[in-house]
Amino acid sequence: MFDLRTRAERDAAPDRLPEGATGVVCDVLAGSMNAAPAQMLEVVRNPARAADALGHGQAVELFHDAYRHIVSSTSALEAYRRFFTD
Repeated sequence: MFDLRTRAERDAAPDRLPEGATGVVCDVLAGSMNAAPAQMLEVVRNPARAADALGHGQAVELFHDAYRHIVSSTSALEAYRRFFTD
């Protein structure tokens, strides 16, 4: 079972693997908790607060940056490489 979630996500909701299954951590955002994806998680968790803190244009740019980071950061490339090669 490949888990692409962050450590915080895994800690908050640990997987219960069936007997005989092996868990493989492929943390796409490892070491990136100050990057746009981490900020995006806060926006999703608390949209009212985010609306106050960010204007519409800034929120849109935050999402664009986050999605770019999720597919092109060093940790993302390492996680996807392991996912596809294992």
